[in-house]
Amino acid sequence: MDDRTFIETLNVDNLQRDDLHPLEEANGFKDLMTECGYDVAKIAARIGKSPRYVYDSFTLLKLTPEAKKLFLAGKFERGHAIELARLSPEWQKRALDPEGATDYGARAGLWQPEHAKSDPNVPELELADDAAVKPVTVRELKGWVNEHVRATPEGVDPMLFPASVEALQEARQHKLKVIEITYEHQVPVDARDPKAPRIYGAQAWRSATRGVVSPGYDGKDGKSCEHAVLGVIVIGPGRGEAFHVCIAKEKCKVHWADWQEARAKGSTTSTGGTAKQERDTYAQGQERWRREEAERDAKRKRWEKAQPAILTAVAEKLKAAPAGPTSKLADAVLDACIQYGEPNTTVPRGRTAEDFLRHTAFQLYVEDVRGLGFHRHDQGLKNVKGLGIDAAKIVDQVSPKDKPAKAASAKATKSATKAKKGKKR
Repeated sequence: MDDRTFIETLNVDNLQRDDLHPLEEANGFKDLMTECGYDVAKIAARIGKSPRYVYDSFTLLKLTPEAKKLFLAGKFERGHAIELARLSPEWQKRALDPEGATDYGARAGLWQPEHAKSDPNVPELELADDAAVKPVTVRELKGWVNEHVRATPEGVDPMLFPASVEALQEARQHKLKVIEITYEHQVPVDARDPKAPRIYGAQAWRSATRGVVSPGYDGKDGKSCEHAVLGVIVIGPGRGEAFHVCIAKEKCKVHWADWQEARAKGSTTSTGGTAKQERDTYAQGQERWRREEAERDAKRKRWEKAQPAILTAVAEKLKAAPAGPTSKLADAVLDACIQYGEPNTTVPRGRTAEDFLRHTAFQLYVEDVRGLGFHRHDQGLKNVKGLGIDAAKIVDQVSPKDKPAKAASAKATKSATKAKKGKKR
């Protein structure tokens, strides 16, 4: 073999190891790209993975040294690492800082207090004498990023948001204005930057894209207009998405006719006939936000106060509700047992209560088995063992470990490569 073929063969073989850490895998992908001229698609085809998987692995190489150290130590999972790697080094540092995650129920980026309600199988991490924390779920980490980290139009991920990247390229080609937007009424403190472009809040824009509703509970489906510009959501729900919006309050009759009419009525009743200010001042905006927050808080308290009465009404209805295996009540129970996808029909639903109980219980065990080898491994193994099943024995039968000789051969080959690279340098 020549050097390139040797490196290619070695890396592809090494990537088949069962104990390969995601960071080692990412470095192997990098070698295939830099040393052998591979691209993402070719790597995916060669190792039998999806292009998205390979792309996410490359993303892991952007982790800071501190993040890599914790990841290699098994303090969080690949999903967490990918979300962290998409952030700047400054935001990675902030996400990894346990400060603020030491009070009950509080979260600070990746961590939450070890006594906070969460998955009991997630390992805890002692970062300080008085700060025992453990990682939040990947979904919770994504929520934290959306809420705190301001995106930029230039930094939109082409793998996550291909339509957004395409829209941005088209906007630049046609010299169309690009603005930053959010569905939030007030820009979060973390996203404010006086040196950055303005972020248009929920009251400042309306959708000009069919299929995308405007902000607000009474949001309407978007309609095109001649004043449309490209808006990129940079903070909050939908972060990273791009679509056409209208901010032309003065000119556009399609989107702002109601606003124009309300302003006209205000101008005829104002003292001296002068028009009302077109925009709220900062103080007015703050006051409006406090008023809306007080209304939301009052509404929440009313609902909390009524919860016992609502539950009493639910209990009375359930006492008389049909409870057969094909009833709506049974459907609700079954839905609660399935995290995603359709019910597994290996154990049929049947027509008796016993059949339905077995069918429903099977859905729970399906989730346990899917978690084996991942974040719910220990609990899933314990649950399956409760049925008298040795899951580890089945794994050895269906997918036995590589023989020691083969593993030793792989290590020898890897050592030979390092030696050859050293001579080459």
